[in-house]
Amino acid sequence: MPPSLEDDKPVCTKIGKPFYTADSRYFYHHLRNAMNIFDQVKTLFVRVLQLGSRGADLDVDSPLLGAIPELDSMAVVNLITALEEQFDFCVDDDEITADSFETLGSLVEFVTRKLDGIA
Repeated sequence: MPPSLEDDKPVCTKIGKPFYTADSRYFYHHLRNAMNIFDQVKTLFVRVLQLGSRGADLDVDSPLLGAIPELDSMAVVNLITALEEQFDFCVDDDEITADSFETLGSLVEFVTRKLDGIA
């Protein structure tokens, strides 16, 4: 007999349990948080570099260094300062690498590591 839907909760057909367990709520909370961080970093990036409508197409895989002419050394400094103010963390000089600015996704990963206290 197929699993039923209790309280309109999706049920995993393999184990017959609701999808929304404590672990999945934790996952979705962090997924929403990550998407929020992505949106904030993207918005900040577009604003600091004054990309205007050109920034609308940026996604997680968008190359940054070497692909966006506005992203020069001064822009990197301004962007780091803006990230520090927006997310309330401090970036040491030795933490700044080209890898962090390779793509928009790598920049978001850097910010997420800083927020998690890993970087």
